[in-house]
Amino acid sequence: MSGGSWRFMGSPENLPLFKVTVRNSLGGGTSEYAFRSGRFIIGRADSCDIVLDSERVSRTHAAFVVHDGGLLIQDLGSANGVLVNDVRIVGTREIRIDDLIRIGEFVLSVSGARLDDGTYLRLKGTSAGFEGQVLSFAKSPALVGRAEDADVAVVHPSISRRHARVVRRHDKTVVINDLGSSNGVEVNGVPVKVARLAQGDVLRLGTVELVVELPNEATLSQMPSPIMFHPLVLWAEANRWKIWVVAILVAAVAVTIAGWKIGGIAGGR
Repeated sequence: MSGGSWRFMGSPENLPLFKVTVRNSLGGGTSEYAFRSGRFIIGRADSCDIVLDSERVSRTHAAFVVHDGGLLIQDLGSANGVLVNDVRIVGTREIRIDDLIRIGEFVLSVSGARLDDGTYLRLKGTSAGFEGQVLSFAKSPALVGRAEDADVAVVHPSISRRHARVVRRHDKTVVINDLGSSNGVEVNGVPVKVARLAQGDVLRLGTVELVVELPNEATLSQMPSPIMFHPLVLWAEANRWKIWVVAILVAAVAVTIAGWKIGGIAGGR
């Protein structure tokens, strides 16, 4: 690879959506590739779109795939694997901003306007004092409130120290839980304890009003919102630790009673 070389995948007149920079960690310069769509093979073979000349690289090692506006990397059954942030992937993985890809002694970095930075929820303020403010969520679960250890801080008299918890579930749906706040949580004017959020929902924490934006809306389950769960589910969500305590106490009592019975049987013999 020659230092600073460029190769466009597709029509050069089109603005590239993704740029891949390839660097040999043992020296030898860098190469850069740009593309907007399609599937691009990485490997040692001369027929590959991105050629990595090393015995540690399989002939067809991996592939970049542009899918639904995002970028994926796929291990094509290589001998030495594909590492993303020093973790070997299995199959296919979505590429995010700042990810480092290692194939043999080569390090690949990707930039692009559509790369996912991990943000799964944005809340845009609309009430007085919060107009234009945006609360971004990348951590899950995320504590919302006035507390110093809150993951997303909302400083307002109507907000409790530990007001709510936001969770992105395994199916990529986003759920908010009221943590027993003083002034409550509302979704589209309805007081809730647990509710699934959808694009455009109006969320009220205390008296602070925010509009829900889901950057990955296209990948989320399309269900009406708010989804109000059965009262038993709401109670269970709010009292999870109490359920565990009761379960432990019941188990302890059962073990004690069983011990008494066994002792009584043994004593009667």
